[in-house]
Amino acid sequence: MDDLGIERDTSYAKEQVYNIVNNRYLKQKPTIFTTNLSYDTIQNCKDSVEYQRIYSRIIEMCIPVMVVGEDFRKVIQKDKLNRNRDRLLNGGEKLINEEIARKTLNMEVRAAKVTGKANSELVKEIDERQKNLEDLKSWLILTEMK
Repeated sequence: MDDLGIERDTSYAKEQVYNIVNNRYLKQKPTIFTTNLSYDTIQNCKDSVEYQRIYSRIIEMCIPVMVVGEDFRKVIQKDKLNRNRDRLLNGGEKLINEEIARKTLNMEVRAAKVTGKANSELVKEIDERQKNLEDLKSWLILTEMK
């Protein structure tokens, strides 16, 4: 069960998690839980009775294993920001040019496939350009309230 503890805080969600945990607990099935909660939070749960029942079973079922590492999403985001800093700072004109570049790139890829001229250098260049253009698919828009 992935990301234990982030489920919606509704009776229905807690009931579903409890049913899964309790079923596996009663049948003594091997189960792997992942969570960002600390072991102390799980062990000394002061939340609702539902969470206490869930965590109690998990503590009995499982051997805790601490995994420490860097959040890979932050690493990817930092890399994207570094690669796209110029585009972001120069505004809309760059974005229009990137859309034109994306369309041109797609035509180049098709032409390379059709003509059989997709040598390794061209493929490498196209892959790098596609990677840079893919960064523009998703945006996080932050607004500041005054």
